[in-house]
Amino acid sequence: MGSVKRLESQKWVYCNETELREVLINLILNSIDAMPQGGVINITSEDVQDKVIITVTDTGIGMTEAEIEMIFDPLFSTKFERGTGLGLAISNNLIKAHNGEIRVKSEKGKGSAFSIELPQVCDTYIDGYTETLSHDGSYNISVVDDDEQVLRTLSNQLEALGHRVDVHSKGLDLLNKINQGTVADIIITDIGMPGLNGIDLAKKIKQRNTELPVILMTGWFEDFMSLEAAKIADGILYKPFTFYELQKQISRIMPCLRQDMLQ
Repeated sequence: MGSVKRLESQKWVYCNETELREVLINLILNSIDAMPQGGVINITSEDVQDKVIITVTDTGIGMTEAEIEMIFDPLFSTKFERGTGLGLAISNNLIKAHNGEIRVKSEKGKGSAFSIELPQVCDTYIDGYTETLSHDGSYNISVVDDDEQVLRTLSNQLEALGHRVDVHSKGLDLLNKINQGTVADIIITDIGMPGLNGIDLAKKIKQRNTELPVILMTGWFEDFMSLEAAKIADGILYKPFTFYELQKQISRIMPCLRQDMLQ
């Protein structure tokens, strides 16, 4: 198995970097699955008119025209019992949400090429956008994760932003403190935890206080797209997330909360 990279794009795109990374990982994993006997994956980026195009090409088994027509349909898979068919459907929806498109070229027995097309944004737009994110104040933030390293890292990041942080390794521990009167302005919780998981914790918190914002963390974007999480969460952080993404989620949610309190 080999890989070749030719990254020539010099332009910016406006996107959620975690979601774009998840789409690229999904395309690369699909290429690996399509080459059971080995092969080459080629990853390129280029600027074409007003678009940035990222292409993942493989020398795998390829697809028929009929398979290409259905490739983005939910539950359709060329992997038979090994695949759910959700990965490409979700990836396609994520790119569409960025005003982009995924195009497919394939030939049976010769391989496939998946191209992500995203609109370019000008440098002055990027400069203006990055300057708008500012510190919004200090909040009481409760964090729940069964991974001690995640708790420690996230606590340090939040404290660096000036927030007061309360950490818990179990969702039930936080729920008990809330029931005892602990005040929190925002909850950040992992989804995949033993015992009371993040989704069930969010449900119980919302039953008690529908206005208390809950941000869910997950290492797999399918967890969030699977749905009930999407109806509950006020935000989502895909692991591994950056300091900037954490700050952006809080900046997006908290102004809305303050506005609700003023009304």
